[in-house]
Amino acid sequence: MRIIYAYVIAVILLALTFSLVSINVALGTYSSWVGYKSPLIDVLGGVEPVRVGGEPIAGHVVFILLDGLRVDTLMDLSGAGGELGKLVSMGAFYPSGLANTPTYSIPGRASILTGAPPEVNGVLSNDFKGVLGVDSIVRAARDAGFKVICVGDKSIEMMFSDLIDECSRVDEGGGHGAISLAEGLRLFKKYSGAGHRVFLWVGVADIDMVGHLSGGSMSSEYNATVANIGRLALNFVESLSGEGALIVLLTDHGFKRVGHHGGPELEVRRVFTIFIGPGVKPGVYDVSYTHNDIAPTVAMIMGLRIPALSMGKVLVEGFDIPGDRVREYSVASREQASRVVAAIGEATGVRLSLDDPWSSYSAITSSLYGEGAGSRLALVSALAILVLAGLYASLRVHLLGPKRLIALTLAGLIVYEAAYWVAYSLARGPTSLSDVLSLGELLDKVRISAVAAGVVLAVFLGFVELTPFRVGLSRILVPTVTASALAVIVGLALAAPFYVSYGHTVRFPPPDWSGGFMFFVYLVKASFTGLMGMPLAVIIVAAFSLVGLYIYKLSRKAGELGA
Repeated sequence: MRIIYAYVIAVILLALTFSLVSINVALGTYSSWVGYKSPLIDVLGGVEPVRVGGEPIAGHVVFILLDGLRVDTLMDLSGAGGELGKLVSMGAFYPSGLANTPTYSIPGRASILTGAPPEVNGVLSNDFKGVLGVDSIVRAARDAGFKVICVGDKSIEMMFSDLIDECSRVDEGGGHGAISLAEGLRLFKKYSGAGHRVFLWVGVADIDMVGHLSGGSMSSEYNATVANIGRLALNFVESLSGEGALIVLLTDHGFKRVGHHGGPELEVRRVFTIFIGPGVKPGVYDVSYTHNDIAPTVAMIMGLRIPALSMGKVLVEGFDIPGDRVREYSVASREQASRVVAAIGEATGVRLSLDDPWSSYSAITSSLYGEGAGSRLALVSALAILVLAGLYASLRVHLLGPKRLIALTLAGLIVYEAAYWVAYSLARGPTSLSDVLSLGELLDKVRISAVAAGVVLAVFLGFVELTPFRVGLSRILVPTVTASALAVIVGLALAAPFYVSYGHTVRFPPPDWSGGFMFFVYLVKASFTGLMGMPLAVIIVAAFSLVGLYIYKLSRKAGELGA
């Protein structure tokens, strides 16, 4: 009897230890992501911008960011004509862009304005705080004498606070887009009327807000919001007619049909850009590009230098501008990307000379992705051997024998896992960053699933093992804690492949966000299984055992009285 209780206590302590380690690793992973600091910033700070410029083709530049607008929704609604159709037809429409991952708002804005992916410019999540400490098209415009203005976008005001001449705040809520566009037009007229060249950013948040509140982009509310914002944007663009402004109408990310955004799904990554104004050839240009290409393209139209960390290419198909300007900026954008990639290669010790800088960058990040995989594999292997040795020792001393008890333990593990994932599915547990609105929401769904699985495991073992009322508490605890502990191990085993291939902290280069997200989910599952599922199962089977023992005694007493 003592050895059984010693085994139960040892397994519980081991499971709790693994659970506490799991939750700390998971939270450490999360912290390393939201607090990401590019290790290359100091090195990249020395990259010089390519000398390029020229007479501006447009007098002003205006960005209108339609947060969270799906490309296919825009195309479907604009295909019916009306205000959206007119808006799209006014400019060079590029519908086949890709946002960088993760597909969040602030990283998207940073890439649009710097020409650099998130891991290079240092903005990897919406938790970024402070001034963006790298070069940007905003700084290039400011250096060229533009007045920099923003409306309705707190993230732009934060990241470029050192460059902005005036920013008008518009609280998010009903009518955000209408107020932002009206205020943007007022500020534009104020500064352009005073003879200044204007760099204006207008943030329109309505579409994104409605998408989150309605649970995705399939709702009628989402479509209606897109149509209304399209009408307002058209009025804004028409109000700037004759001002000589280049208008860049674009989105930072798409939206999952049932969910949110942040993940790598094509429906979330796909973005559009519409260029309207001087030098633009209206039409549809179905060429592939990324957010990194926007800044060098705007620089080409405005005669500005390309941001120093830009890794983008210039888009040329939708513009009617001199060929020598196009060639000059095409060469300059490639040279700028080459300088950035060369600096990254030197800093990381991986120097490659491939056909183009973008292929070199991909090769560098691929070679760095698996750094330390050998030592991580050795650690995982050692832990696996320890677990297997413990199970073998338990079998040798007959703690998991006879065969019926082994079968019951394995059945309990299967029941726990099945119950967990069914509960997770019913709770609409996230399977991608695009399913998560907040960390608290994710933790709540995992917690609920672990509690539900613990209850189902206890009820299953209680009915199977205690219905005859002949098994004591000590024996029912063995399969309960063993099955729960094995469920903790299963969670860790599911997380192990990602840990081996990449590691547990977000670094340069960033992770494959599909695998990285599930690594976090599996760790949290393992931790809540040990910290909540197991204790709950133990409490319930203990109650089963006591009730069963009480009923058994009553039945014997009744039998004796009857005799």
